[in-house]
This record gives sequence, C-alpha cells and structure tokens, in this order.
Amino acid sequence: MRRQFTEEEQGFIENASDSRKAFFEIWARKEAYLKGIGRGLTHPLAEFDVTPSEVIAEMIVRDWSDDCPDESWRVRSLNLPLADYAVAIATTSRSPSLELFESDFDELFALSSRHF
Repeated sequence: MRRQFTEEEQGFIENASDSRKAFFEIWARKEAYLKGIGRGLTHPLAEFDVTPSEVIAEMIVRDWSDDCPDESWRVRSLNLPLADYAVAIATTSRSPSLELFESDFDELFALSSRHF
C-alpha cells in the first residue's frame, strides 16, 4: 500500500473506522480511473490521488504523472446494497445519470440475448 497509494489515500485508510472497507473504496476508485483512461496498471498508481472528500461524493482526480490525461476525470464511489463490495465510476462528464438495479446472471443473460 505504501508504494502504490498516495500519502492522502494511506491516511484515509489508516484513519477510517473500517480500514478494510476504506482500502477497497480507494482501490475501486483507482481501478475505475485506470480503466477510464485506458492505461491499466501501466499508469503509476502513486502518482494520482482519489481520496474521497467528506464534502462531495464526486471528486476530480488529481493526477501529476508525466502521462496524465489532458481532460479532467471525476471519480465517485457507489453505494451498493451488498456489504463487502466496493464499486466506483470514473468519467469526464459532470454528474452522469446512473441507475442501479439488482439482477442475477440468468436475467442478465436473457436481457443481453434479446439485444443481440
């Protein structure tokens, strides 16, 4: 964690009431951003910060790497009805509309087969 997370991210995790949950929240945010910019783990993890803000649910990613994207990226954690899971979304748009719904694999498969 010390090599891959910023000092702010580490502090967020260490000071959280549930450090395991905080770790996965940060990891989900980092992963969403990396997938969003299309670089995966080739982008240096300790050179951008996704620490959640207590003031706003959505925040602008602070990226100071040599290869940072030109556009501003926002990252937001999503609340799920399931415990022990962390999900985040990264986007260049200001507040994308989201709709979460519960489903199981059979429902998703049936839905996808109707559209293809």
